[in-house]
Amino acid sequence: MKDRRLRDLTYTLSANIVSLIGGLLITFVVPKLLSIDEYAYFRVFTFYLGYVGVFHFGFNDGIYINYGKYDYENLPREKFRAYFKFLCIFQSIIAALLFCAAAIIVQDKGRLLIYLFLSINIVLVNVIGYFDFISQFVRRFKVYSLNLILSKGLYILGIIGFFFVNQKSGIYFIVLQTIVNVIIFSIYVARYKDLVFGKSLGIKKAGRDIKNNISIGFFIMLGNFVTIIIIGIDRMFVDKFFTTRDFAMYSFAVSLLSLFYLILNAITTVVYPYLTRSEDKHKGKTYETMKSVIFIVIGYCLAGYFVFDLVVRLYIPQYTEALKITAIIFPTILLSGEINIVTQNYYKTLKLQKDYTKNNIAAVIIALITIIIAFLLFKSVTAIAVCSLLSFYLWEIYGDRFFKKILHINTLRHHAAEALTIAAFIALTLKAKWYIGLLLYAAIFTVIVFVFFKKDIKEIKNLMLKREPADE
Repeated sequence: MKDRRLRDLTYTLSANIVSLIGGLLITFVVPKLLSIDEYAYFRVFTFYLGYVGVFHFGFNDGIYINYGKYDYENLPREKFRAYFKFLCIFQSIIAALLFCAAAIIVQDKGRLLIYLFLSINIVLVNVIGYFDFISQFVRRFKVYSLNLILSKGLYILGIIGFFFVNQKSGIYFIVLQTIVNVIIFSIYVARYKDLVFGKSLGIKKAGRDIKNNISIGFFIMLGNFVTIIIIGIDRMFVDKFFTTRDFAMYSFAVSLLSLFYLILNAITTVVYPYLTRSEDKHKGKTYETMKSVIFIVIGYCLAGYFVFDLVVRLYIPQYTEALKITAIIFPTILLSGEINIVTQNYYKTLKLQKDYTKNNIAAVIIALITIIIAFLLFKSVTAIAVCSLLSFYLWEIYGDRFFKKILHINTLRHHAAEALTIAAFIALTLKAKWYIGLLLYAAIFTVIVFVFFKKDIKEIKNLMLKREPADE
């Protein structure tokens, strides 16, 4: 019988291939079109757009947790219609308040325009996220993937259009993103019309359930928000204390990483619904095996940096100086992959919302302290990048130590293998030509895999071959 897990992963990977193409255009075509100042302006919008998800205050995450084991046919329609109405009204109020506050505080007209579009996207992004979560936990990955493909496809067409008309203003790219979000919002409403239109409980009658969703989801949301802060705290410092050019270069370096985060998102999307349905007695072993899988897959993906090195030097040489920063922060992909796909999903699966938030807050404090020290001592973007990488490594160790007590796992070899991989990677990116670095890194990483994970390879193969009947 057809393996549903493989089918679901295929849907999401296919969607993320299109996202990868869009990411390539954003990474290489947009900075080619725009001046460094306009590129920095555009990246300020995309950077802070990543934070608008905090404004649902955990409502979406509560839905995800409370209904994670439901199939679509079993969802309580009247409640979900009330949820939709509440979310739209709630987000509209938040968006209006945010823009009013910005209009009073912000003096720069360019920044104020960014806040206007961020306010509009608060409603769009959080309602789209609501439907994304529904699609994921009821395992309608085809719906989720097709919408992702469409959103990225429309954005790709827009960028191609800007390329041919030689459009060099960052605001047009911001408007394009907003229009795409409006379209996806409308498609989701039409696709899930039975959860939007019809008899509803009414927001007041659904108040207890709404409050419950927020109370349960708040700590997950807060943990996610803290996660985003950890990922973005270095750029906050660069945006605040360094030049526009420095921010543009640092943002370009981060954009190279984002291409690989698309792959991580695809895997993360599929993992949670199956973890919630797995037996408790296997969760400890699954934790270790999943870490091994992610380490091996993403470890080889790091070799992509050497190709990026060549492309940047040949195609957009004005960003060559960003490669030094990229080389330092690139291994965060490996660490973030294990954190997001394994550790974070286990917090959710075991319903450890408060621990999730507490541990992530501890991680952001560590990140903040290390970056502040780097800034005060060196006042260097390079030093901030080094501390960002160190923060991720400490964050991962912190999470693994937490689950060691609960699941009785042993991840010391993972941490040792990561340290060796990162050291080899950075040494080769800074010292070797791209083609020599590529070959040597692939060889060194293969040795590391067989030394540390030889026994795991057979188990990983058995896990991938384990089959689950498809739904009718």
